[in-house]
Amino acid sequence: MRDTTERSEGIISGTLKLAGTDEDVIFNLANELLTNKESYLEMSQATNPYGDGEASRRIAEALLYYFDLQFNKPQAFDEEELNKEVYVK
Repeated sequence: MRDTTERSEGIISGTLKLAGTDEDVIFNLANELLTNKESYLEMSQATNPYGDGEASRRIAEALLYYFDLQFNKPQAFDEEELNKEVYVK
């Protein structure tokens, strides 16, 4: 709950709403997501610009491989491919 953000990519991609600190605005934005199926679907299906949620798995696999505890080399992360998904609308 803030009035400004340095992470505007979340707002641009549709995964975040800048609600500010006014209780009525916060309530109305939350209520819209809970009662308006179209608004909820639009936001819930937006691509996350901060990653794909797989970083911890990738790190664990890389560590296991590095210490010879995993035979298969982990798949390389393709940040460019992820960025293509984020900003396509």
